[in-house]
Amino acid sequence: MKFQQANVFKMTSLCLILLFFGLMSASVTHAEAYTFVTKWGSGGAGPGLFSSPWGVAVDSFGNVYVADTSNERIQKFDNNGTYITQWGGGGAGDGLFYSPHGVAVDSSGNVYVADTSNERIQKFDSNGTYITQWGGGGAAAGLFSGPHGVAVDSLDNVYVADTDNQRIQKFDSNGTYITQWGGGVGAGDGQFNGPYAVAADSLGNVYVADTFNNRIQKFDSNGNYITKWGSLGSADGQLYSPYGVAVDSLGNVYVADTSNNRIQKFDSNGNYVTKWGSLGSADGLFYNPHGVAVDPFCNVFVGDTDNQRIQKFAGSCQIRSLTIVKSASPAMYSAVGDLITYSYNVTNSGNLNITGPINVTDSILGIVDITSGDLIPGQSVIGTANYTITQADLDAGSVTNAAYATGTFGNNTTTSNTDNATVTAVQGPFEFPVLIIGKSAFPTITAL
Repeated sequence: MKFQQANVFKMTSLCLILLFFGLMSASVTHAEAYTFVTKWGSGGAGPGLFSSPWGVAVDSFGNVYVADTSNERIQKFDNNGTYITQWGGGGAGDGLFYSPHGVAVDSSGNVYVADTSNERIQKFDSNGTYITQWGGGGAAAGLFSGPHGVAVDSLDNVYVADTDNQRIQKFDSNGTYITQWGGGVGAGDGQFNGPYAVAADSLGNVYVADTFNNRIQKFDSNGNYITKWGSLGSADGQLYSPYGVAVDSLGNVYVADTSNNRIQKFDSNGNYVTKWGSLGSADGLFYNPHGVAVDPFCNVFVGDTDNQRIQKFAGSCQIRSLTIVKSASPAMYSAVGDLITYSYNVTNSGNLNITGPINVTDSILGIVDITSGDLIPGQSVIGTANYTITQADLDAGSVTNAAYATGTFGNNTTTSNTDNATVTAVQGPFEFPVLIIGKSAFPTITAL
């Protein structure tokens, strides 16, 4: 009995010590804060209410889609939680669901739903109109067993966390099977134990919430293993049953660290950045958060599942971006030697300073120096270059060229979009090449 009491005392003391350090860890203020903005939802079946909201996704306009799992539906909201529409209902027919858990949006606004207990993926437009579906129960390629997560990359390839088959499957946007990796429970690199969520970054890298291995694994778009991070625990960078994962426009990775009731942020290589949240129902606290999503402005949305709500937190993206608008004057030419002046309006459309020199690469004129100075966010600079029309340009009937701008940030080159300009030949009053013939006869008097 004394032995048991002593061990109980030791265990109690250890728990108190761990709790103390856990609370101390939770109270640390990090340099990068995610501030609570708003929340919406509560338990119920009406519009804007939830029953176990699980997956969350955000489109390019900032609209938020929620897999309202136990209500068997998808709900759509604006960026601040104003209800827009919903679709679904319990069943196995087209557009119906049986425990939908995952949701993702492609570049055209189409919505993909992991219809978990129906063992399929369903595709809809942004208003919920049914488009297509694929899958079915099984372990062969293209079939599923309890698919919980779905993600779309920048090329609109679709990745499915085929949870009970312990694998990731990749499809095109219409459901044509491409490849798979994983399979069979394991803890080795590239193996899974309950992959519940998947995310893809702008470079095509794929991140998997390997839930019961308490880690995140990173792969290339073909499933080749890159790295992993996480282990069981509550310290910074450790995970306890992570059920959700998302990636922002800069490649930062957000993890719904479910049983730790918090969100953790990592860089693309798994280095710990920050965290927020703990157990509770007050603003900014969580009760079994399962879903996480990031909008284009790096605001973070959390499916706070057992609190029956979505929470929004303000983040910030460091965005390097140049935009070019190209024009030509005059817009028409009619003779060899005509001069065309091209104007290049280059704008820093991001929120970081772009270091000069700012140059334009023109497909006809080559490198055009715009400015040796820097561009601060929102600042524009205009440069010009001249082109002289040739006989070949007259013969061709038009001249089209393309241009893009470059600058630097640190050791990285920042490249703008490519813009085109076309000028058109005008050859006299005609719109096509013309030959004129004059005819005469000699002598002009015929024989009598």
